Amino acid sequence: MDQITNKIERIVLAALLFTPLIIFPFSIDFDYFYEPKLYMLLFLAVCYLLLLLKFRKQISLLFASDRINVTLLVYFVLLCVSILFALDKSIAIQGRVFRNEGLITIIMYMLLFLAARTVKKIDVRFINLALLSALIVSVYGILQYFGIDPVPRDAVRSLWATNVAFSTIGNPNFLGTYLVLMIPLAIHGYLIEKRYFSLLVFISLFTCLLVTMTRGVWLGSLFSIFLYFSLLWLNRNKYQFSSSRILILCVSMLLPIIFINFVSSNELFNRFFSIRSEIVSLVNNGDAANNIGSYRWFLWARVIELIKQKPLFGYGLENMLIPFMNAYRSDIANILKMKIAFDKAHNEYLNIAVSSGIPSLIAYLTFVGLCLKTGIIRLKENPVYLALFASVTGYLIQAIFNISVVSVAYVFWIFLGLLVGGSINTNKNK
Repeated sequence: MDQITNKIERIVLAALLFTPLIIFPFSIDFDYFYEPKLYMLLFLAVCYLLLLLKFRKQISLLFASDRINVTLLVYFVLLCVSILFALDKSIAIQGRVFRNEGLITIIMYMLLFLAARTVKKIDVRFINLALLSALIVSVYGILQYFGIDPVPRDAVRSLWATNVAFSTIGNPNFLGTYLVLMIPLAIHGYLIEKRYFSLLVFISLFTCLLVTMTRGVWLGSLFSIFLYFSLLWLNRNKYQFSSSRILILCVSMLLPIIFINFVSSNELFNRFFSIRSEIVSLVNNGDAANNIGSYRWFLWARVIELIKQKPLFGYGLENMLIPFMNAYRSDIANILKMKIAFDKAHNEYLNIAVSSGIPSLIAYLTFVGLCLKTGIIRLKENPVYLALFASVTGYLIQAIFNISVVSVAYVFWIFLGLLVGGSINTNKNK
C-alpha cells in the first residue's frame, strides 16, 4: 500500500506543481492555455489508471463505498445519461474548442479527486511545491499588469489591453479563481508553519489577485480569508499562532491595496465599490440591472428560462451556445446592444443545470456538501485542513459569478480530495 500511495501522491503533486505552468505559445491560432493543460491532465489520469491496473489487487483498499464516492458515482452516471439528450453529443463528450470541458475532462477531474483521496499526509514539502508553482503564476500575472510580457499573445488575447493580467491561466477571471484556491495555503504556511517563503508567496498572490480587477474572485477570496481566520480562532486551543504574524499578514494585504490603487489611478477602489452601486440597481430593478456583473444578471435570467424548458437532462455539456443564441440573439442586440455570444452561464451551478439537468446539479451539490461535512469533522486533525476548507469554500463562492475551466477546476477537485483524504478507511463501512 505504501508503494502505490506514494506513487499516487507524486501524480497529485505533479498536477499541482507543473500543470498551472504549462502553455504552448507557438502559434497564434492554437490554444495556448487550456488544451496543453488538458493533455497534461490526460497524461496524469492515464498514469493513475495504469497504477490501479498494476496494483488491482489492492483496489479495494483504495476505494470505499462511502457516501462521498457513491454520490460522485451518481453524478457521473447522470452526466453520462445527459449525453444521450445532448444537442451535439461529440461536443458534450470532447468539449467545445477553447473550452475543452466535456465529459472526458470531467472524468479526469474525478480521477484526480480519487487520487487525492489516497494522500494520507500533507507535509510541508507538498505545500511548498504547490506554492512555488503559484508564486511563478502570480509573478507573471503582476508583470503582465505592468506591461511586461515576453510571451507573444494569441489571436484572442492580442485584442486585450496590454495591462490585462491572465498569466499562464488564460483569463483574468480564471487566474483569480486559481489564486482564491492558493491564498489560504500561503497563509497557513506563514502563520502555522512559520515559513517566510509562504509570506512572500502570499504577498505575490494577493497582489496578483488585485490586478486581475475581477470582483467575483475578490469576494471569494475575502470570504475564504475571513473563514480561515475564523476557523483558526475557533480552534485556537489546539493550533498556536502568533498575533504579530496576523498583523504582518494584514499589513501585507493593505500595502498592495494602496499601491495598486495608486498606480491604477483609483481604478481598484472604483472597481470594488461598484459592487454596491450594482446591488442598488438590482434592488431598484431598473434597466441598468441587465448590466450587473458584466451582464451576468441578463445572462442568468435567460439561462433559468432555458433550464425550465429542459430541467431533467439539460442541453448537453458545452452545448448552451446554440439554444441560448437561438432564443436570445435579439435580446443581446436590443438590450445589451452588443455583438457577443454566450456559451456558458457564468455561474457554475446554473451551468451544470442547463448542461446536464437539475438532478445532476443536486448530485453535484450533495457530493460537495458531503466533502465539506467531512472536512469540518477533520479540522481538528491537522491545521492544513483549515486552509483546504477555506480554499474550497472560497472557490464555491466565486463560482456563483464564474465558470469551471480546465486550467483551474482540477485544482479544486484535488483540494476536495485532499480535504477528505485519508478518511477512506474510517468511512469504509458507512
